[in-house]
Amino acid sequence: YQLYGEKTPETAEFWLHCETVPERTHLHNWEIAPHRHDAFFQLFWLSDGRGAIVGGAKQLPFEAPCILFIPPGAVHGFSYSRDVDGLVVTALADRLHSISAGDRQLDLFGQQIGIVPLAGDDGDADFAAQCIRRIRDELGGQAPGRTILLETLMTAALVSLARSHAGAARPSAQVEERD
Repeated sequence: YQLYGEKTPETAEFWLHCETVPERTHLHNWEIAPHRHDAFFQLFWLSDGRGAIVGGAKQLPFEAPCILFIPPGAVHGFSYSRDVDGLVVTALADRLHSISAGDRQLDLFGQQIGIVPLAGDDGDADFAAQCIRRIRDELGGQAPGRTILLETLMTAALVSLARSHAGAARPSAQVEERD
């Protein structure tokens, strides 16, 4: 994989990566310039801090706790507060396509940058956050069935985010910026 600021070759085994948000952002003074990833999508679970997604037609402000969804091909950058914390999960785009292929609402959700707040009593959004944290834990271990569980957790996170977005009384921030 090649994430923001990296020049490493892609390998066939990679399909899922997880790291803390500060791990990469502090290297760039909490500002990530607009860029795009055609080969993968990202989920950002933010437990602390605030910021904005930059690079599209307008800035999209966010405040933790929330989950950010960045689809494949979407131009995005970030401006973070210095107290930002959370996790970023990066997965190959073909995983998103295979998950969303059979469901129109999931497919529509997977085509746009999204911000899903975690405040209130939204069980679907809360479950998505739990799945993201569990993905981190599974990636750090070697338990039997790990690959199967990782695929299931990613599917559950995406379905839960799409449900939260579709069922929200207040619309989550969405943009249709794609190159």
